[in-house]
Amino acid sequence: MVRDAPCATVTERAVPAIEYGTHWQVAVTLGPHADPDYFLAEDVCTFFASSWKVHHNSNRMGIRLLGPKLKWAREHGGEGGSHPSNILDYGYPTGAINFTGDMPVILTLDGPSMGGFVCLATIIEADLWKVGQARPGVCTTTFSLALSLSLSLFSSCRPSDMIVSARIRSNSFKYRSSMHLKRDESCNHTSRHLRAAAARSL
Repeated sequence: MVRDAPCATVTERAVPAIEYGTHWQVAVTLGPHADPDYFLAEDVCTFFASSWKVHHNSNRMGIRLLGPKLKWAREHGGEGGSHPSNILDYGYPTGAINFTGDMPVILTLDGPSMGGFVCLATIIEADLWKVGQARPGVCTTTFSLALSLSLSLFSSCRPSDMIVSARIRSNSFKYRSSMHLKRDESCNHTSRHLRAAAARSL
């Protein structure tokens, strides 16, 4: 005869102090395509200053967001396609905020591993759990620039120059994932004026 196992008791102290409301503040780093070739400084300000609503057509592959339309820095995607968001295919980092046309989509764990749309920012690994709490049609999300935060979160358990996510390969091998954290303070893949624009919008 198998006896019932005793029930485990979870103390109140062990329960995380999290308020599950209808608004989530998510920390991101810019890139891999936060570049003036794709986005205007005005677009970056709009992205960080806006509140984005979760679209009803969201799932484990991607969280679609409703919000203001960006103006873009170019008229088309060149060899990548007809829309300004189009580029030649490259590898997507997990948590990337991918612009599929004019609609931003957060790429989650079951999302595509590569494709041909630009990604303005990437959610830091420590905040990815929040994406799963956003209910379609109810929750809104705002983004904050948090390169320094992402470095501090991983510094306690990983070397500061350790690759958090794989280096992104593109045809020019120019871009790297924005979550490729290094000791070097410069970010070659992100222009200074775009980072400044993002900081001013916070």
